[in-house]
Amino acid sequence: MRASAGLSQLDVGSFGRIGLRALAYYITTTCCAVIIGICCVLAIHPGDPSIKGKLGAGEEDRRVLTIDAFLDLIRSAYMRARLDGSSSRFPPRSQFKCLS
Repeated sequence: MRASAGLSQLDVGSFGRIGLRALAYYITTTCCAVIIGICCVLAIHPGDPSIKGKLGAGEEDRRVLTIDAFLDLIRSAYMRARLDGSSSRFPPRSQFKCLS
C-alpha cells in the first residue's frame, strides 16, 4: 500500500528515468547471461558426437532382479516419509531448548 502511494507522488519525469534504468538493467543482465551461456556452450560442447563414441552406444545389458526393485521401492517410500516427517508417531526432538 505504501509503495503505491509513494509511486503516485512521483512526477512523470522521474518515473520515466526509473523505468529507463530498470529497462537498461534488464537488457544488460540479459546480454551478460547470453554471453556467459554462449561461452559455456563453446567450452563444453554439449551434444558433441565424439563424446558419444567415448561413452559407447548405451545399450548395457543390466538385469534387474525382483528383490532389487522391491528394495528400491521400500527405500524410496521410507525416504519420502522421512522428508515429509510422517514416519514417526512422535514429533522430532529439537536441538534447541524452550526458554519458557
